[in-house]
Amino acid sequence: MPFALTAYEAGRSLGTIALAVLFVLLVLRAFDVLPRKKPTPHGKLTDLGVAAILGVLLTVTFFNGRADAWDGDEGRQMKAGFIAGCQSSAGSVLDCECVFAELTSEAPYDTPEGFAQLKEPVQQATESGDVSQIPAAYFSAVQDCAV
Repeated sequence: MPFALTAYEAGRSLGTIALAVLFVLLVLRAFDVLPRKKPTPHGKLTDLGVAAILGVLLTVTFFNGRADAWDGDEGRQMKAGFIAGCQSSAGSVLDCECVFAELTSEAPYDTPEGFAQLKEPVQQATESGDVSQIPAAYFSAVQDCAV
């Protein structure tokens, strides 16, 4: 399976990288490696204080690991429920974990809140028999994960 970030993961990675860059720039400026545009009386102290806060945030991020939207109780239950339901109805023709992974690889379905948006159109399509109500991403995931 190719390496792909969900929108959520990409945003978290970009945010972490931005914090790290800002941390380095503030430390370099505090030690006069990078010049200031306007010297201020407590500029070095302010730079070091903000860098210390960013350092703590970065440390927490790296040591706690990445909090994935699917790691919470709601996300785990939603994933387990989807896979169990899929396996009970189509497990012999679909790789249900693959379908879930495909669906959650792109917005808006990459978070539990976004994934919940699938419930209504799928339920309506099931009740009415009108599959045109099901989002294209669902059809694509099913097609990609057929056994």
